[in-house]
Amino acid sequence: MLKEPTQTLDGPALSEEVYHLALERIKVLLGCTGDSPEERELIDWATIADAYEYSVHSNDNVLAAPALAARQHT
Repeated sequence: MLKEPTQTLDGPALSEEVYHLALERIKVLLGCTGDSPEERELIDWATIADAYEYSVHSNDNVLAAPALAARQHT
């Protein structure tokens, strides 16, 4: 029987949780042999981590844009 989760995660918290899981799996899978199921898993986790990092950094740029624009006009 499945247990109920003790904590619910949504949105950014879930994304961050999955990102940290991806980093842990990447550490475990580093050094795997080429053309193996482990290599495919490594590629998948790396893709997830890259997507998260890209989204975080692109959001930083969006949030910083108004402050940078205000500074240029002073």
